[in-house]
Amino acid sequence: MQKEGVYPPSLNGCHRRSTWKPFRDVDLSLYMRSVPIKPPLEMRFFRLLMLLLSLCCEETEQVRYSLLPVGIIVGTQREVGLVGSKTDCMVQAFNENMIAFTIKEDGSKGKICSLVDGIKGFEERAKNVSSYLLDWSTQNDDQCDSEIDVRKFLEGKEGCDLPAQICTKMEKLHTYCKQSANNAKCMVSCAEGEMLKGPDFTSCCPFTVKVDGTQVCCPEKMFPGKDMNGTSLCCPEKGSCCPQVDGPRVCCPEKMFPGKDKNGTELCCPQKGTCCPQGEEVVARSAEGVAVCCPQGMKVIEGTTKCCLNTFYYSDVFRQCVGLVKFDRIPTSTKEVKQLCADRNSSPVKIENEDQNTYLRGEKFRNALIGLAIPDDQEWAEDGFQWLVDGSKPTFTNWDPEQPNNGDGMSDEIESLVASVTTCYLCNCSVHFVV
Repeated sequence: MQKEGVYPPSLNGCHRRSTWKPFRDVDLSLYMRSVPIKPPLEMRFFRLLMLLLSLCCEETEQVRYSLLPVGIIVGTQREVGLVGSKTDCMVQAFNENMIAFTIKEDGSKGKICSLVDGIKGFEERAKNVSSYLLDWSTQNDDQCDSEIDVRKFLEGKEGCDLPAQICTKMEKLHTYCKQSANNAKCMVSCAEGEMLKGPDFTSCCPFTVKVDGTQVCCPEKMFPGKDMNGTSLCCPEKGSCCPQVDGPRVCCPEKMFPGKDKNGTELCCPQKGTCCPQGEEVVARSAEGVAVCCPQGMKVIEGTTKCCLNTFYYSDVFRQCVGLVKFDRIPTSTKEVKQLCADRNSSPVKIENEDQNTYLRGEKFRNALIGLAIPDDQEWAEDGFQWLVDGSKPTFTNWDPEQPNNGDGMSDEIESLVASVTTCYLCNCSVHFVV
């Protein structure tokens, strides 16, 4: 069974289509036998013309699109609409520097052409859609569909002499096949009940099916299931779904309640009847559909459901938001330090390991205080230091040589406090007295 292929015209006008035999391999004598006998001069001219035609097509760079045994996960595409044949679609794809095109067979309308500019991956082929990819190789020639290796479409050329935008996209697709889906179909294999997970399509996820039939990945640590009404949704545990009778699309976490935002979108909310307490607003939604409420003056951190002060940033090593709290005076007591934080809805945080200590040694925290000090009502002692946030003794220390000592207290260079956030609603600033 011969693999189907279609070819665009080359720069010199040579055109190959529906055959895999290169022009140089064609036996011209077979065509000569069918030509009526002509006078010797005309025959010599005819032979010369055929020789020139042969040389033209042999030296011309041939480019072809070949039928894929799989479907395309489209990144970007442009729908052309109805075409008379797949060749018409192919010519448009080549003229617009597209690496692929698809033909959808619509029984009532005909062939619908779409030009594919970006490919995210491959999936099982739909019955009524044929996908064609720019083919750099002859390694799949004369192969049955079941034996075609998609990876070989992208091999066979030492250098790419096509437009740069085509070369870049083909090389990117080749890398995807080799690194993420190194098999004949160039498809990431998913277990039963799983689907490819976007946006990179290099991994799989369990999925649920919406009412309209669309498959949707379940959020992390959630599993496909059904509620009491038989509605498909994502559940917090395998084999168990949320007990709400109204069947929300996603189960709500503990201490969260089904609700809707001002646009009527279904969410999980922190309070019954409302998605955010008074004075707060929905600033983001998590993958689980949970409304994220941030108090005024705070922002949600991108990629998380955490709120931080507008001048703070989330730190993975602290698992909270960290930032600088500026002040215009040198605090003279631990009480005053804590008040400086409290005035900004914050409280001191403590350093518990080397990673946290290294993080705070960064340039942006230079000349800033952290929250370790001897309480105001205690005499100085080497073992008298406590974390201001909870009064605990330090378990991690990294004193400089000849420290700690009972020096002058704080340097005149001190001009800010280091602060961090422990919850969505409370901020912590950490102050370290240098004594």
